[in-house]
Amino acid sequence: MEQLQIKNKGSEVFFKWIMFTAAITGMAIISAFYPIHANIPLVVIPSILVLIFAKPVFFEKLKLITLLTMRILNVFAAMLLFNPQVYVDIVMLMLIVNILEATFTDLFRYKKIFNGISGIALAVGVITLRGVWVFDAPIGDYYLTNGVLPAITIMYALAYTLWNWIFVTNEFSSSVALMHVGFLGAPLIGSVCTLGLGQFGGIGMWLLLRAISLSIGGWLQIGAKDWFFGDITTENCRFTVVNTSWETAIFRIDILAEAGEVSVHDFKELSVPKSCFKSFSLTDAEGYEADARGGEIEKYIKEGHKYVVRFRCYTPMIVKGPSDPIYHS
Repeated sequence: MEQLQIKNKGSEVFFKWIMFTAAITGMAIISAFYPIHANIPLVVIPSILVLIFAKPVFFEKLKLITLLTMRILNVFAAMLLFNPQVYVDIVMLMLIVNILEATFTDLFRYKKIFNGISGIALAVGVITLRGVWVFDAPIGDYYLTNGVLPAITIMYALAYTLWNWIFVTNEFSSSVALMHVGFLGAPLIGSVCTLGLGQFGGIGMWLLLRAISLSIGGWLQIGAKDWFFGDITTENCRFTVVNTSWETAIFRIDILAEAGEVSVHDFKELSVPKSCFKSFSLTDAEGYEADARGGEIEKYIKEGHKYVVRFRCYTPMIVKGPSDPIYHS
């Protein structure tokens, strides 16, 4: 029975992944071609509503406002309120800033030297691309980004996608990494879907679709945290903690598992950076003391025995647990 439930849960996650990947891809393609009639209702308005009603933390609010600003500028460029080519040049500059932001996080916070060097190479590699607003496109108003050869654009898009996904897996939980397979895959899928437009579609649309899918992902991720960070994962006993303070928080989790007359106590200690969140599972080895009985805790929890969890931290934290909690805090 338990194996059947796990199998059904895995299938549910797969179908959810298909649904939001297809939704993001479709909305991104439509918004790319129609920056006024589609971009406003699919990206701009939802982003504003999330900012007002979802009550995001400061870091989330800052990120979403930045993405929203670029989408609004896209609307103004399509309306020819200023030279659209200026907007394209701003996009190329923001691409460099976005890459360097993640690169410095990899280098100085997580000491990920390889990914940091890769990020610097990608930032420098932007000079091999040229973004141009297309005034004579058969449909819509948008811009294309291409290298001297199509192969250069393809290699850059694939390198960026792989680098960004590695960054996400280092920074966030496995459930968020799974979600970003859809977010990062949508621009590539959209590029393939627009190949029929010849010089007005294909890989040249990748950067535009990436910018839009990132914006869509922003309001989706913030507005539906429970769906993305809870139900989307197949891992049991998973919790997400959000550090709302301006300093790194040390988060302690005390765990007591009982199996008949036998009880095992253990604890985890995790560090959560300021204005960030971290997802973890009680059955992960990470965070346990080296000489502790984490293996037994893991075994008891996986076998379905009762367990009690207590969270302790000296800074304000938000804790999100399983949808059907069987724990006390």
